Amino acid sequence: MLRRSALAAVAFALFASAAAFAAEIPANTWVRIADCPGDAEGREVPPGRASTWAYCPPLKAFLRYGGYTPRYSNALDRFDPATGKWTRLAAEDENYPGDRAGGGCLWAVQWDAKRKALLLGAGWAKGFTGSRGLWSYDPAAGAFTCLSKDLPDGVQRGCFDPVNGLFVAQPWPKSNGLGAGATMVFSFEEKKWDKVPTNPIPQPMWGGHIFPMTFDPALGRVVAIVGEDPKKANEVWTFDGAARKWEKLEAEGGPSFRLRSAIAADPDHKVILLHGVHPGGNINDNGGLNDTWVFDPAKKEWKEIKTPGPSEMKDSLKRTVTLYRQALDYDTDQKRFTLADPDLGVWVFRYDPAAEPGKANVPGAYVPAVGAAAALPPAEGAADKRKEVRVTLPSPPNKRLLELGDNTLIQLGGGAMSGDEIGWCWDPENGVFAKYGGCGNSQSPFWTQYGNSLALYDPGTERWLVRRASDVSGALRPANGCTRSIVHDSGRKVLWFFGGAASGPFCPQPAAPNGSFAYDLKTDRFTAVPGDTKAGMGGNGCMLEEDTDRGLAICPSKDKVHTFDMKTASWSAKATPGFGGLSSVYSRICYLKSKKVYLVLEAFTAEKEDNVKTNRTMAYDPAAGTWTDLAPKEMPPSRGCKYGLVYDSKNDVALLMGGGTGWNKGWRNDVWAYVVKENRWEKVTPVLSGDAKKAPAFTDNMPSGYDERHNAVIFLEGNSPWAYRYKK
Repeated sequence: MLRRSALAAVAFALFASAAAFAAEIPANTWVRIADCPGDAEGREVPPGRASTWAYCPPLKAFLRYGGYTPRYSNALDRFDPATGKWTRLAAEDENYPGDRAGGGCLWAVQWDAKRKALLLGAGWAKGFTGSRGLWSYDPAAGAFTCLSKDLPDGVQRGCFDPVNGLFVAQPWPKSNGLGAGATMVFSFEEKKWDKVPTNPIPQPMWGGHIFPMTFDPALGRVVAIVGEDPKKANEVWTFDGAARKWEKLEAEGGPSFRLRSAIAADPDHKVILLHGVHPGGNINDNGGLNDTWVFDPAKKEWKEIKTPGPSEMKDSLKRTVTLYRQALDYDTDQKRFTLADPDLGVWVFRYDPAAEPGKANVPGAYVPAVGAAAALPPAEGAADKRKEVRVTLPSPPNKRLLELGDNTLIQLGGGAMSGDEIGWCWDPENGVFAKYGGCGNSQSPFWTQYGNSLALYDPGTERWLVRRASDVSGALRPANGCTRSIVHDSGRKVLWFFGGAASGPFCPQPAAPNGSFAYDLKTDRFTAVPGDTKAGMGGNGCMLEEDTDRGLAICPSKDKVHTFDMKTASWSAKATPGFGGLSSVYSRICYLKSKKVYLVLEAFTAEKEDNVKTNRTMAYDPAAGTWTDLAPKEMPPSRGCKYGLVYDSKNDVALLMGGGTGWNKGWRNDVWAYVVKENRWEKVTPVLSGDAKKAPAFTDNMPSGYDERHNAVIFLEGNSPWAYRYKK
């Protein structure tokens, strides 16, 4: 058994020469052999989180696919364990071309010796990311082949059984009828999916897309490690591909309950290695696991290798960051497990059942720091393979929207995008709406409670483009949360981010004042724009909107207006007596271009004779710094929370959509138009068109805005997009 000094000597030797990467490492010890690539675009987080890989014997190298952050990836990278060199084989392409597997993370990635191809299946993503069906990749030809573009509902992860020519999907949780008592199985020979009745069945506590699976060549079966009960050790299940049924192995002992871990099979010692990663629950909670176990399927026996795992990192809240270690496979030439983590680098582990556990890991000169790996050199490769390809924006106009009838509603494509209690912002230069974060956010495979994801909705293609998946490490961008204002800046051609709220535990950003972040959609970068932002407004909710004539944004409160000057990136405050404020931060305001004033629904006024409260229709003149009660003859029923308020510049009207009298109560379910030139409100009754069978309920319409290219208001109902064209 090696002493600490000997381990250090091994570490030095490993980094001293390229040939040393192939040298034998100490048994039962985690040894770091290389960095992972940094971001080719110089953005704020290391790429490839939640990516997966497999060892390819003909190449004597690993192939890594997908992952997330900054966005859902469709890049293919090669790692040579003999030299530590990374090579990019296929570049990131936001167009997600149909000639390769789609973007996403947690792909099933396995080498198939019979077909001499890499098999890729399913994956996890949000929005448009191409085909996440089943694919193969021929490394000799450098080409992908689609096995099936179909991906049944509920299939997000799975595992290949190359012996029986199957892809076995993870059964969905008990709460989902799709997976209750059945497993989705794809046959290579029949080229189709079957819903196979399978009872008993492995059922996780939370989600079927979480528990790990691997193919064990010694057993000839898919093996799943499932967290069923937090009070018990994890269960081991195998899938008999010939009989198409699950069997539970009554294993002795075993690792503590966990939902997220990395596993791989060792065909030489006929064991399965399990490492870490997290015990489940909220991913933001402290408690990352870094233990190492082996399972002997023949003996049905677990054994813990009590050796320190790869180096750990702490985030700014001192929580252990052990979230991304999904890329784990066995190197059949070097006879060792190899693990890739975007932050921690590449680590190897040589299992020897006769040897003692190592006393320390071997990190070399590596010093862990969250996010620092983003600045490492990117993978090598030809310029066209390394440079990221982005979607060209704005996209061509949408004929379906151009032909939308007057006073007509239509449901748009793209589906729902998670993230509640937030507004969104129209970007006229790029023809998209921007949505950031929100509560109930599931834009990463790890539950983040509150998100810091950036999603763009393109009405031209009716697609969601996710530029940032929620990242739980605290990357340098606006913090996790909801109730945040996003404001377009037509001068700088960027989006500003203000405020936001969240309850813990949530992922922090590095310390930065409100208003300091701007996002340039063309360069895909968050930056801190120079200027005085120390007086940034907190608690401003979703109400801020651009004054396109003066380059301002206002945040009104009782008897005071806070103003952000986009040219100088600075806040100021002015006393404005006579304004009672808004009912809640879940409110919207809009800028009336024709009058060069803001339209604001003031908080509920005194009760009328019929005991019904109402709002006042107020206008704020940023030039004069004064409020005016417009006093229209008609007023919509009062509301103070989660309504949409949108200015339609073509028709010179402001549309008031949905909302409630309080937080998630008293929904109004209506649409009103404020006719600016006539200073009056009128109720609008939209006509439903298209394939939708039921009109939206008009509840939380804070994410709403006017698409001037298509002369339509685009809004979300239940996080799904709709369009409405006004005509009086």
